[in-house]
This record gives sequence, structure tokens and C-alpha cells, in this order.
Amino acid sequence: NVKTEVYPGFPTDLQAQAMALMTIAKGNSIIEESIFENRFMHIAELVRFGADISVKGVKAYIKGCDNLNGAQVMATDLRASSSLILAGGWIEGLHIASSMLDPENPNEELIELIADQRFSVENLISLLELNNEEADIAALITDLKELKAIYDVIEDTDGHEVSTATSKSGTMILGGGSDVILDADLLAKITAKVNEIRTKYVG
Repeated sequence: NVKTEVYPGFPTDLQAQAMALMTIAKGNSIIEESIFENRFMHIAELVRFGADISVKGVKAYIKGCDNLNGAQVMATDLRASSSLILAGGWIEGLHIASSMLDPENPNEELIELIADQRFSVENLISLLELNNEEADIAALITDLKELKAIYDVIEDTDGHEVSTATSKSGTMILGGGSDVILDADLLAKITAKVNEIRTKYVG
């Protein structure tokens, strides 16, 4: 939960961005805006994406969801627009995470973080498809769909055990909100595709 306050409290200028993240966080969140009136104009646009947000007075109540959907939206101000493009920043984080992997000494939490990005790639594709008339954007969408196809192979499991792979099996059962099975070969494919996208479009 967040309450905006004057310095050194949580800045109101980050309120919209925090709300965007809360829409796909697990559980319920509350944002209380105590600095400015009419600082919730971005909520209507986030709702267009499928966010579950209600407002009572100066408080916004956000219920986290697994996925958002692409939609045509309007940026009402600079801060609201930044909340609408946050989804575009995930590929850089995924690149950094995959670059930190050590095949000889795998970090289970880092691998789980990479696996969980399968829930975000489809949302990013949906957002980009709103502007796919541009050749570069269309090409990026194609690459992201190839990445999604790799992610789609990841299996969910009902187990709750967390164990690291043995060198023989190369399979990891990762804990968290929903356990997944991710083998070393699949992880290598994800890493390679992410690096390819990062090199091609970011440099």
C-alpha cells in the first residue's frame, strides 16, 4: 500500500507508475493520494487495459490480475503516459537478468523471475499491435511472438516443492505463486532469444 506525501514521503509524481505495477501484482493494493486532487485520471485508461481498480474519495483500490489486455488509450498527462508505457521496459530487465545467469551455478530465484515473464510478453505484444503499421514495430512483434512461443512450452505444476536441478536431469521445479518446470535447454532458448531482441532493437 502507498500514501503520497511531501518529501521525504512517497512522491505523488510516482503514484501513477506505482499503480500500473500494482495492477499485475499479486493480491490487493491501496493508493492514497494526499497531495493533489484529480490525480487519478489515469485510472480510466488502466481499466481499459483490464485493470481492476475502484476509487473511493482519495483512495484507489487495486486488485491484482494475471494479465492485462491491449487497448486504445489516451495519455492525460506526462505522469499518466509513463504508467501506460511501463510494459515496454520489461525486455531490458529480462536481458539484464538473463545476462546474470551462470550455467555452472544457477540462481533459483533469478531463474524463477525469468520464467514468470511469460505472463508479461503477451501483454507487451498486445500493446505493440496497436501501432503495428510501422515496419520496425511489426518486426519487433514478430520477434516477441517467437519469444512467447518459447515461453508457452513452460509447464505449470501443482507441486509445492522447490528443488534445484541435478546435472543429470537439467530440470528445475521452481516455487512461488505457481510452480513451474523449466529445463536448462528451454532456459537457454529464452536467454538466446532475449539477447537477440536486445541486440537488434536496443544495441
